Amino acid sequence: MANIIRLMRRKPAHFFLAQRLFNTYMIPHSEPGFSATQLSPGETMTVTLRSLLTESVHHLESHGFHVDPSSWTIDMHQYNLQGQPMDTPLGWHKDDINGKDVHTLILYLRKDSSLMGGNLLVRNNSDKDSEITEDDWSIKVSPSWIVLMGGQVNHKPQDLSGHGIRNSLVFQFARIDSAS
Repeated sequence: MANIIRLMRRKPAHFFLAQRLFNTYMIPHSEPGFSATQLSPGETMTVTLRSLLTESVHHLESHGFHVDPSSWTIDMHQYNLQGQPMDTPLGWHKDDINGKDVHTLILYLRKDSSLMGGNLLVRNNSDKDSEITEDDWSIKVSPSWIVLMGGQVNHKPQDLSGHGIRNSLVFQFARIDSAS
């Protein structure tokens, strides 16, 4: 089963579609702090949403992450900092929860250069509460980069400080295990 994290740059056309989707749902509610919105299959299927889901499934499938394209959620995350440090409300976690196994695609839309932190931290061991060690690692977050990973990967956003905004879309699709 694919569990490896893979990094790749998103095609510009799809990056702009993702920005459009994010701006539709999140920007009208933008306030200092952390905010999140979730979309699921009950949403009205716009051309933008359908295109993003199709492209996300393609990225996951082409890298060995087999998914059910009809079982998905999209989380939109925004950190809006105005000079105060922020501990992320998203602690160490795995995306596989409540018996639902998933594969995840994270698309980073924006991270202002004036922000410190905000990278993706990955835990090498399964103990969520242990101290960070040299075996754990960080993935530098940059706009238009995507991360592909299995839902069993233990991760969290790094705490942030400074002035600016960090936006991301997190696509989760039900995992289909390959036949043995």
